[in-house]
Amino acid sequence: MARPRARDGYQIFLDALLPGGEVEVDATWDLDDAAERRVLRLDVQAGMYSPPAPEEGGAEGRPRRGNMLGGELRLLRGIEWKGKAKFAAREDVDGKPCARIELEIEGAGEVADPERTSGGGRMFDPLPARALASTVQVKLEGTLEVSLADKRPAKLELEGPISIESSREREREGRTIKIETKSEGTLTHHVSVGAEG
Repeated sequence: MARPRARDGYQIFLDALLPGGEVEVDATWDLDDAAERRVLRLDVQAGMYSPPAPEEGGAEGRPRRGNMLGGELRLLRGIEWKGKAKFAAREDVDGKPCARIELEIEGAGEVADPERTSGGGRMFDPLPARALASTVQVKLEGTLEVSLADKRPAKLELEGPISIESSREREREGRTIKIETKSEGTLTHHVSVGAEG
């Protein structure tokens, strides 16, 4: 199995998971940070989730609550990624020869949180928390199915645990209050590639 050639000068982002040259079953290769960002679409998501607009009817500069997806993606963009791939087997899928590649992908790092401003808050609102940092850990496992007949990736399935630990400080009435939070969950990333028209 080898990396498909560009079709009309274009390669899909899943090609970043493929080996640089011809390989046989049981071959392994490393995946670098740039490849992981491309596959997880972290290279383009900065423009897909813009900062939230001011809340209608609220004070200017006060963002709407929510936008958790955009916030978590910002954290994922700020950590370092690495991984390994293994050409596990050749097998038939829907009557077509395919290669099954097993993947292990890890991301970890500490990301400085952006400072928040009061921005015209209400009179009795406490002072905004001073952001410190968030520590993020992600470990994904899954498979990439490559159609050997069509010479292109066909399906990617990744899933694994993600944990985010954050700390902030708030000044109130001459006291400093430190707030620490930890959230855990499962990150799932599935991609299916349709047949070329």
